[in-house]
Amino acid sequence: MDRELLRSFQRQVAIQCRWLLLAARDVNKGLQNKDVNYTFYAVQNLLNAGANISKSFWGQGGRLAAERKPLRDSIGVDDTSPLREVTMRNNFEHFDERLDRWWKQSARHHNVDMNIGPKGNMIKGVDDIDMFRQFDPRTADVTFWGQEFNIKQLVAEVEKILLKVEEEANKETLDRLARMQARKAESNVGERENVPAPTANREGTHLTIYEKEKFSGVDVDLDGNEYNNCTFLNCTLVFRGTKGSSLSNNNFTGSTRFRFDGAAGSTLNFLKAMAHPSSGLSDVVRKSFPEFFSP
Repeated sequence: MDRELLRSFQRQVAIQCRWLLLAARDVNKGLQNKDVNYTFYAVQNLLNAGANISKSFWGQGGRLAAERKPLRDSIGVDDTSPLREVTMRNNFEHFDERLDRWWKQSARHHNVDMNIGPKGNMIKGVDDIDMFRQFDPRTADVTFWGQEFNIKQLVAEVEKILLKVEEEANKETLDRLARMQARKAESNVGERENVPAPTANREGTHLTIYEKEKFSGVDVDLDGNEYNNCTFLNCTLVFRGTKGSSLSNNNFTGSTRFRFDGAAGSTLNFLKAMAHPSSGLSDVVRKSFPEFFSP
């Protein structure tokens, strides 16, 4: 699979994973509010997102399983994943076909639909084909015509792969930015005033030392370097998290800013995503890093 196509698939899978988790929260919201319509609306959204992920991994009806194997391998998903099963989603999606089959095959034409509660307490004496959408909140089992599917397993699988999907999807963006920056550096390195070779190497730290230097309009690598009493004008301070860094008594002017690449960028993107209210972990992030959120 072409790398750009692979990254495009990974980005779309990441989107559907996030939407599935939003739908899972909506299921809980509907149950808490005892809103049957909202609960099944959310269950349907969850199943649809799961089916979209399944189509990305295996194709419609599994017809593209071989072609999409590189995508599954890049995320660590195998054929035993609950994401592969889409029968329950099809029951919800193709409701018109199910009604036609029910009318032809049901002996008594009972229509029992959208019930919430323990399976053992459902209506007795009704044939499976007359029992449409049922949901057991204790087990997270969805039942349709006697067929069962556990959405808790689906949510757990998505929670397991989401971070990996996002890391893989962001690789192309980071690679593209690196190539663009390399071309920019070759064509226009900017103005760097009177910058000789590094002053020294800090013994025992492996840091390259810059003393009283002036940097203007360039990308400045922080990893593995120490900057003391330097001036930075309209620079981009690049940190990748591969080595330590030190800055002391420097002057930053103009539009100087930070950029986080590589592992540092992935970590920052992860924390930003977790700080969003939709993640459910925004309070945890704020408590973990109070200095970033203090007035």
